[in-house]
Formats: sequence, C-alpha cells, structure tokens
Amino acid sequence: ARRAVSQLLDAKRPDIVHCRNIYHHLSPSILAEFQERGIPVVMTIADYKLVCPNYKLFRNGTVCNECTPGRYHPALLHKCVKDSFLASALCAAEAVYHHHSRAYADRLTAILTPSRFACTVLADHGLPTDKLAVLRHFLDPSEWSSPPSTPSGRPYLVAFGRLSPEKGIDVAISAIAKVRGVDLAVVGQGPEESSLRRTAEREAPGRVRFLGYRQGDDLRRIIADSLAVVMPSVWYEVFGLSVLESFALGKAVVGSRIGAIPELVIDDETGLTFAPGDADDLARQVSALVSDPALATRMGAAAKAMVALDLGPERHYRDLIKIYEASIERRLPGGDCPDFNRR
Repeated sequence: ARRAVSQLLDAKRPDIVHCRNIYHHLSPSILAEFQERGIPVVMTIADYKLVCPNYKLFRNGTVCNECTPGRYHPALLHKCVKDSFLASALCAAEAVYHHHSRAYADRLTAILTPSRFACTVLADHGLPTDKLAVLRHFLDPSEWSSPPSTPSGRPYLVAFGRLSPEKGIDVAISAIAKVRGVDLAVVGQGPEESSLRRTAEREAPGRVRFLGYRQGDDLRRIIADSLAVVMPSVWYEVFGLSVLESFALGKAVVGSRIGAIPELVIDDETGLTFAPGDADDLARQVSALVSDPALATRMGAAAKAMVALDLGPERHYRDLIKIYEASIERRLPGGDCPDFNRR
C-alpha cells in the first residue's frame, strides 16, 4: 500500500491528503509516506477505532470504557471483536502497536470528528488535542425532499437503520407497548431481527411492523407519513445520520440522551430526548407527541430549518476548505475540540 501511494504521490503531487477508513486495507503505513514528504494529512473519523479495538466502545449490550490508552487487553479478555479470541487478540495487539508507535497521533495533521462528543472521547483517550476538530456530516436537502404525505389509520413512529444490539430497537418496542394510540414501524435488517420480532409479539402484539430494507422514495414516504422518528440507541453514537435524514424530511426525532444525539436533537426544539435504555422515559416522550401532534409538526419544521441553515453541502464545503487551508499552513485552532460548524 505504501509503495502504491508513493507512486501516486510522484504522479499527482497533492497539496493535502484526506483519509477515511484506512485502518486495515491501506493501513497507517501510508501515513508515514505522507509524513516523509511533508504533505499534511486530514483524517475523518466515523467510529472509535483509534481508541477501541472493536470500533464501538460497546460490548454485551452496554457501553464499555475498559480499554485505556496503551492498555487494550480487556478487548482480548472479553472477546470484543466478533466474539473471537483470535480476532480480539489481533485487534488488541494492533491497537497497542499503533498507540506506542504513534502511527496516527504523530502523522496526522488534523483529525476530524462529526460531533463534539466523539472529539471529546478521542481527546480523553490521549489523541493530541491540537489536532482534533469537529466538522459535522452534511446532507443535501434537495435529495431528501418530502414526498406527498398521505398518512392514514393509526399514527406511528418509525425507527430505521441496522437492527443490531447497540441501536436499542427493543427499547422502542417496550415503550410503544406502554402508549395507546400509536404503533411502531421498523425499517432495516440485521442480526437482531428475529429476536426483535419475538419481543414485539410478546410485548406489543399487532402494533409493530417490520418493513425490511427500504431505500429511496419508498423509505422517504414511510418517514414522511410518520408522526416522528425514534432513535433509541444505547451506545455512543458518533453522529447519527438517521437523525439528519429525518430532519431533512421535516420530522422531529425522539432520541436517546447519549453520544452525539443530543447535539442534534434539542429538547422541545428539534425533538425530545430520553434516558438511554429507559422504555418508561421514552414512553412519556411518545405520549407527549401523541397527545399534541402539532408539537411534532413544529419541531419537525425547526429541524428541517436547521439542516438547511447549518448542515447543508455549501456550509460543509466552506468549512472543509478552511480546515484544508489551516492544515496546509499548520495553524489549526487547537484546544478544546474547535467546532467548524459553529457560527
């Protein structure tokens, strides 16, 4: 990989390099080549791989912070990677090597995270604060225009995304069972689908629809016809693209107060938040929307305005160019996770 990158650099001679997801296939070996040539490198982080061997800071259904800088053996003890001793051993060894060799810390010029929460996690785990900055993901509202809404029958909430343990869909099912007059539509596929179906049959029979994988206008129509979107995650969400997509469609989000979700879901403005894993608290927030649909409409409009004003492609491009210029001149703001999306 490094030889191939070296040949590319000979041919293209870039002013700056921007990396994403280079961990295993390209590997940080390519960063050494950029460093030797004096080329600044920006890397966007979309997970917690730099501080956690299994990327998530999550195991056995709960948040996990056992691994600390240079100390990754808990991942081996708990078989955190694919529930495999061997895979966990390899990833833990890799993490130790990258930490002590400073494969990322010394060779990156700027480390971008899509949320202040993720930036703080990386800083707390020892990554250099003078290289960390926040640049949120963006979405083009024109690509997420709402199809004509034609809701009929009982109102429903929609939860969409991968059906995996950290997404907390079981919490949403338990909450729906406690609220009259509203159903739940689950969109997506994943390893938890069979278990979630059994939970729905047991706790909320006839009130949870599993719609499978949907995309494009089909998915947009399901969201547009809903009362609101629920994001019941129980892990440290790095950003929450589902929140952004819901906002673009003018839908309020009821989201867990965990990870980056509260940075987007602002109580009584763009949605409502609840204690992660707490079905009773979620049920209370859902009841508030069922009893006052106008509240959901008002918050959805504010959420859509937020996307148009602060989270669109033009703003993102402008801020990204600022970061490139600062990286080339080696003058990043540094300090307490500077946020390039803030006015």
